[in-house]
Amino acid sequence: MTAPLPRLTAAQAAARLGVKPQTLYAYVSRGLVTRERDARGSTFDALELEAFAAGRRRTAGRTPTHPTTGMPLGIVQTDIADIEDGELLYRGRRARDLIDQPFAEVVAWLWGAERIDAPDTAIGSARAMVEALPPHAGAMDRLRAALTGFAADDPLRHDTAPTTLHRIGWTLLTGLPVALGGDAQLDVARSLAGAWGVSDGPTVRAINAALILLIDHDLAVSTFAARVAASA
Repeated sequence: MTAPLPRLTAAQAAARLGVKPQTLYAYVSRGLVTRERDARGSTFDALELEAFAAGRRRTAGRTPTHPTTGMPLGIVQTDIADIEDGELLYRGRRARDLIDQPFAEVVAWLWGAERIDAPDTAIGSARAMVEALPPHAGAMDRLRAALTGFAADDPLRHDTAPTTLHRIGWTLLTGLPVALGGDAQLDVARSLAGAWGVSDGPTVRAINAALILLIDHDLAVSTFAARVAASA
């Protein structure tokens, strides 16, 4: 009796089809390829993949795909996030498993950059801009004013070097809540909550979770709409 062929890992299956792992899982979600899951991860039947690969060769050109990535059209893929079986993943980790961690720690992990708090001079400049606004100024007015203050304090704001971008990012993430009235000694979510006049635990946890779940702006409706408009 012939022994069954060993099952392929996701990486092996993607390599056999000549696609990225995200594309492979897109095939799974569309019912084109089946898989089995266990504690070690997803595995695929080698013979089924051979048949699918042969079918793709026969129907080449019929399935619309992105000209650069080869992803089926309508599949969202970013450098940070992926959606598999209805689950939002950040670099392979479930987003819902991260929401109880401090927002800044998740950012440091995704960026691979150690946290750098906003300098006092930058916070002072941003606060001065906010305080100069009339009492009826709205939340977006206050944010714009704070951003202007941070920009005015940073002569390297146009530098696109990774280290500079990380520093600017940390300045805004840690400094904006403080410029709006938060406490510099608290974590980002709690400082932001303080700026909004709330401090109860459930609200702070909800703000922290929201910050983490919205961390990939490539998935935001506004970003997607802007890209559609630009492409047209």
